[in-house]
Amino acid sequence: MAKGAPVLAGLDIGTSKIAVVIATAGRGFPELIGAGKSPGVGINKGVITNPDTVARCIVQALGKARKTAGVETAFAYVGYNGSGIKVRDCRVTENEEILQLIPPRMMRESVGAGFERAARAITAPVDDILKIEQSTRLAGLKVQDIIYGPWAGSRVLLTQAERELGTLLVDIGAGTTSVSIFDRGGIRETSVIPVGGEHLAGDLAVGLRISLARAENILKNYGTGEVEQFLTALSPGNDGSRGLPGDPVRSIIEARLTEILELVAAAINDFKYYGLLPGGVVFYGGVSRLSGLKVMAESRLQLPVRIGSHETAGFTPGLEPAYTNALGLVKYGYALYREKQHINERKDRFRDKFLSWF
Repeated sequence: MAKGAPVLAGLDIGTSKIAVVIATAGRGFPELIGAGKSPGVGINKGVITNPDTVARCIVQALGKARKTAGVETAFAYVGYNGSGIKVRDCRVTENEEILQLIPPRMMRESVGAGFERAARAITAPVDDILKIEQSTRLAGLKVQDIIYGPWAGSRVLLTQAERELGTLLVDIGAGTTSVSIFDRGGIRETSVIPVGGEHLAGDLAVGLRISLARAENILKNYGTGEVEQFLTALSPGNDGSRGLPGDPVRSIIEARLTEILELVAAAINDFKYYGLLPGGVVFYGGVSRLSGLKVMAESRLQLPVRIGSHETAGFTPGLEPAYTNALGLVKYGYALYREKQHINERKDRFRDKFLSWF
């Protein structure tokens, strides 16, 4: 770590987990030096319902990250991806706060050349934002900025070409699924669907008559021999007869995934997006790791699909997928830091030239 280098922190508050990444900005790129996570409690569909409880979860995750990093950090870029997200035509109500602007985009094809859609805004309920600020303050952190989750995720999951030419980014989290179209370097359309991985776990718990904890473990290990052994153990008797096959698990999971993909397809249709998507679809989030999602998604969406992954050079051990948005928040913060550096450098060069005239 470069001496005196600025410290950046990304805090991702998700329905099922809190993730923190700490990095420094002193070597031409964000150098990752610490990470930590904790279970998310007091959060429903990405929205904080109990700030005190969430603050304790943040403290736990932040403590792990600081221990690894060996430095303190007082500020953090925070991600928001709650069910309260709306896209407005810039007529924002007093109960909403703008997270990000969507600039006008020249439409083509069926709308006709020269038609330009007006600028819009991605908004969040003011109450949700206040609870984020309250939770972080109680955890001993100050919010540097609140960023829309998919925008942060795109910083580490999409290439520059994918962000420029057109790509669909889908984050299937525990409580929500976000669907976002990127082109010309930014978000052009987005929607948050209040369905996610916790619904899959609930389906398994009811369908197999097991505890929710057991169901979550099945999801985590889906596609491995451990699930087959578990289903065999559910069979009554010890006569060596074959237990429950893997089909019930697969049927339950595929039924819910089919519903989620139908909702994703409906969101895309509602966008009325007239551009192309040469980048296809990139899935991320915990559910994206489920076996069979890629094939199902390609069949339903009729687009090439890949499961997103991020590069974690400079940090050992490598960051797991749960840190994707937190890592993106750090990269967002680093880009702002570099931009300010360049502005200051240009000011210094102008000052030196001005003084050289005398």
